[in-house]
Amino acid sequence: MLPVVALGLILKPGSRGRAPRTSGAISAGLMVLLFLSVLLHEFGHSFAARAVDGDSHEIMLWPLGGLASCDIPQTPRAHLINRRQAGPLVNAILFLAAGEVLAYFHVLAPMKPWWDPYELRLTSLLGDRR
Repeated sequence: MLPVVALGLILKPGSRGRAPRTSGAISAGLMVLLFLSVLLHEFGHSFAARAVDGDSHEIMLWPLGGLASCDIPQTPRAHLINRRQAGPLVNAILFLAAGEVLAYFHVLAPMKPWWDPYELRLTSLLGDRR
């Protein structure tokens, strides 16, 4: 799924013929952010397994996402701190952090289901509204 999203991010700005010159850099940056979010998600699984005296010996990133190979002991503490919940918890933290960054820069996304993500409104950085 990752290559499909990455390819879409690369081709979307140029498909309309009016893409800004920085659209390639924006697309590359979004791909790096997507890769890092998948990697951090898998680190969440690994760190949770190690927190309960388990082992995480491999993280595999491949075109469909990531896979953390973890072994956890069969103890009540290990089942209380469920390593399966740690990856989505990392995603929730990334979601909140991204929201704070967007709020700081006053980036407004329209509330339409088919909005174009390349037409964001930057109010505080540019001082104008499109």
